[in-house]
Amino acid sequence: MSDLFEQPRWPGGPLICEAENLPAFENMDALLDFQLRNGEGGNIHRSAPYVCQFCGWLHYESRVE
Repeated sequence: MSDLFEQPRWPGGPLICEAENLPAFENMDALLDFQLRNGEGGNIHRSAPYVCQFCGWLHYESRVE
């Protein structure tokens, strides 16, 4: 595993970007699959998922409203 990522925080979870401390997704399909499987009640509160300048993978932030 790259030094850019921490181990997933739960079994089957995504890698965690050390710079942003957020789940990291290799592509949009993986990100959307994660949201679908985990039934998140939060909303994405950035304009869109974004490519991390540190790891180069996709991140998003969500919050429950």
